[in-house]
Amino acid sequence: MDETQADYEAIRRYLASERPVEICRTLGYSKPWLYTWLERYDPANLAWAQTRSRAPYREDPTGCGASGLRRYEARLNCSRLGGA
Repeated sequence: MDETQADYEAIRRYLASERPVEICRTLGYSKPWLYTWLERYDPANLAWAQTRSRAPYREDPTGCGASGLRRYEARLNCSRLGGA
């Protein structure tokens, strides 16, 4: 069973009133893992079980909306246009 299937299975079992300890033991995951997915669970949003990036959020230092390899180029263009 892959992690996405485990997410769905854990939520299904929790909604069926199974104890969190039993869910975690049988699926092989920790209680914090289960509680993370319980917080993300949204029956109105089908994408709730998608894994999210763990990369830290970084604001754009140029103020021009650029990211990644184009930051330097965007900073040059932005300064020419009177931006940051």
